[in-house]
Amino acid sequence: MKSNPKKISRICWNTEKWVKPSGREGKSSNKKSYEYETGYGHEEWLLDIEKIIDGYHYAFLQPINRNWRKYLGERFDISLYSINDKTRQKWWVGEIINVEIIDFELSRKIAKKYRELGWAKEMNNQVLNAIPGAKALNPEFNFNIRFKIEDTAGILSEPQLISDDDKAITAYYYSTLLNKKTNPSIKINSEIFIPGHNPQSSKYNALYSGGEKTIDKFHTKVHDLSYNQLVKEFGENNVSTEHKLSYGASVDIAVKENDRQLSFYEIKTNQIARICIREAIAQLLEYNYYAEPRNIKKLTIISQNKLQHKEQEYLKRIRDKYNIPIFYRRADMSKSVLDKEE
Repeated sequence: MKSNPKKISRICWNTEKWVKPSGREGKSSNKKSYEYETGYGHEEWLLDIEKIIDGYHYAFLQPINRNWRKYLGERFDISLYSINDKTRQKWWVGEIINVEIIDFELSRKIAKKYRELGWAKEMNNQVLNAIPGAKALNPEFNFNIRFKIEDTAGILSEPQLISDDDKAITAYYYSTLLNKKTNPSIKINSEIFIPGHNPQSSKYNALYSGGEKTIDKFHTKVHDLSYNQLVKEFGENNVSTEHKLSYGASVDIAVKENDRQLSFYEIKTNQIARICIREAIAQLLEYNYYAEPRNIKKLTIISQNKLQHKEQEYLKRIRDKYNIPIFYRRADMSKSVLDKEE
């Protein structure tokens, strides 16, 4: 079977993983560009793969649009990257294989189908919600490519920062569909344990979202209490807040248990303990198992809620059945202490 030509395409900046518009932040500053004028690009929905018609997701790429007639009927394996225009950082998004360039007639039929299914209205509402004062989305939205869900397996779960001196991408124009010769060099962040109540931002780490996560005031109080308590237990040289992992995520608190092992603590402040456990487990498992094999001693959930017997038994079952070292500590705000682990 003949292999598809390998291409590279730039797509608009988006911090919602190209499922919906993310607003003007990071968009092109070129006053002549479409996204500067509107605040969004048509690639904002590139990976909204919940919208499937006859087994395909239909989408838009600007480099295809520029030479649409030339590419009609072609199939490409297309790697994607994006640039945050505010920081000028380049991010590698991953690859979609078997991307088919569709014709104008099919594009019009799909736009009509989107209107009939209410998807066009949904997209328009997303634009208006993300970009106050934006013009309504053109109901004759152009689709110029299609692909199947299984062909998106090469999309990264989190975009990766491209090294400043990388030579794999030879031009940065939206209108250029580049020939791909190699993958770019990814800037690997070193995981460094920095004791103390550290700020979220760090000069050796860049976040794909381009911003800091929002933490409410109560979360901050629990964070402060937890840090102070853990310092009493392990010493100030062994406790780090907002500990940065190599792939860009941040752990609320990391504790050095010994020279070889860390323990991770994740804070949740929902008023229902079960929901705190549900939300924190997903993050703690990712921190421990996602990027590389780790030797974490404990994964601990911290919240202000007192556990009931069912919740205690639930965590015990996870430990016993799956051998996952997941624990819970209550932040007793009235006494300013962390209770013993459960």
